[in-house]
Amino acid sequence: MNWWGDEELRAAELQAAFDLYEKLKPEIVLTHDGPDEAVRSLLDGQATHKELTRTSTGNALNAMLETHRPKKWVFGHWHTRFRRRIGGTEFRCLPELGSCRIHTRCVGVRFTSLKERI
Repeated sequence: MNWWGDEELRAAELQAAFDLYEKLKPEIVLTHDGPDEAVRSLLDGQATHKELTRTSTGNALNAMLETHRPKKWVFGHWHTRFRRRIGGTEFRCLPELGSCRIHTRCVGVRFTSLKERI
C-alpha cells in the first residue's frame, strides 16, 4: 500500500506547522519528505520519477522553504543517500534505516507536539 488516508496532516495542522516554522525560522529541519527543489535534484536523471505527486504536505514544505531557507534540511522518504547544497541550504536524504550526525552549537532544544499548538 502506498498511501494511507490519515498519512497527511489536516489543513489546520499544516497551517499551524507553517505558522510555527515562519515564527521560529529554524536552522535545522527534519521532515519525512523534502521540498520539491531538493527532491527534483535527488531524482535528476531517474526516468521512473518524471513527475512528482502533488500533496498538501509537499505544498506546505515548498511554502516553508520559500518563506525561510534553513541551514540544513534532512528527510528520508526517498530512501536514497543524497547530500547537496542548494540555494544556501544543505539538503540530505537518508537511506532506509540511515542516520546522520548534525554538528551545530546547541543553545537549547525543545521538542513539542504540533497538536499541542492547534
